[in-house]
Amino acid sequence: MRLRAPDPTAGDPLTSGAPAGGVSSPPDAAAGEDAAPADPDGRALSGVAPGPRRRWAPVLLAVAGAALLVAATVLVLEREPAVTAQPVGVVPARTAPFGPAKSRDLRPGAPPKLRTGGTVPVRLDLPARTATAPVVPVGTGPGGALVVPDPPQTVGWWEPGALAGSGTGTVVIAGHVDSRVAGIGILAVLPELAVGEPVVLTGDDGRAVRYRVAARREFGKAALPADTFARTGPPRLVLVTCGGRFDPATRSYEDNIVVYAEPV
Repeated sequence: MRLRAPDPTAGDPLTSGAPAGGVSSPPDAAAGEDAAPADPDGRALSGVAPGPRRRWAPVLLAVAGAALLVAATVLVLEREPAVTAQPVGVVPARTAPFGPAKSRDLRPGAPPKLRTGGTVPVRLDLPARTATAPVVPVGTGPGGALVVPDPPQTVGWWEPGALAGSGTGTVVIAGHVDSRVAGIGILAVLPELAVGEPVVLTGDDGRAVRYRVAARREFGKAALPADTFARTGPPRLVLVTCGGRFDPATRSYEDNIVVYAEPV
């Protein structure tokens, strides 16, 4: 699988500045208003001489505020140069890689066993991180890449794979690590997940299927193991997001971060 990075199209422009007529100036004596009274030496009795310098103060403050807002916006929208993950744990053993399977299942190519005792996942929870996200079914595009939901706060369940809680195969959940427009994704925490942390998938029937993190690895996108999508063998859950160095030219991360979890 080759996860495509989000398309960081520009969002709504952030504009700032003083509205027309929003900065008031002191009355202009030359325009017919009363000027501040002066003493015999010609000094203003008010202690502050009226003039252009006083009128420009609010404008300068507004310009300075706008500059700070723009600087803050740039910092917020700036991507991390790299998202890396140290390998931890032992990857659950697989008995068979992903391969075509003949079936009359409602999902093309999925073995009948995968529906026995399983449930379609509709929500992902990471209880130790107080993080949750909706899950939607996804497939692959014409080029073979997994189609991941655009909002990074939503994750995709690879529909041809195993159902949550089924007795065999891999449940694949994937999502973007971040987006310049929508911000940080729920799976941005994958580099921090520790072995033993709980992961919960809730099915469309309301059933909660519980897993425990077993391992974490980082692969180049072209080097993602084929058995990540195994539809046979012992049951497990795989969480996948983008990682590695971000390439501004391709607007994509170079690697995938993969977390493996086993049913509890």
